[in-house]
Amino acid sequence: MIVLPSFVADSVVLTVDEKYKLASVGSLPTDQDVDNIRYSPTVQDILNAFIGDENTKNLNLQLKAKEYIEESNLFMAWCVLLL
Repeated sequence: MIVLPSFVADSVVLTVDEKYKLASVGSLPTDQDVDNIRYSPTVQDILNAFIGDENTKNLNLQLKAKEYIEESNLFMAWCVLLL
């Protein structure tokens, strides 16, 4: 289990169960992994829609991560959260 970064542990979007799932991964994605998903169309839509509004951008990234968790894709959930 990993220790959750404070922005994940303190998230009001993610449930306790979802946070537990995120903590259960063996390791976090690398910086290269995160950079690789930065240019995916779905992520670009979120990043471009909320330029200059960090709070709303982060909220929407957490909502996207929540979708990935529901699909059991913890790797992508982490990549989105670490953007």
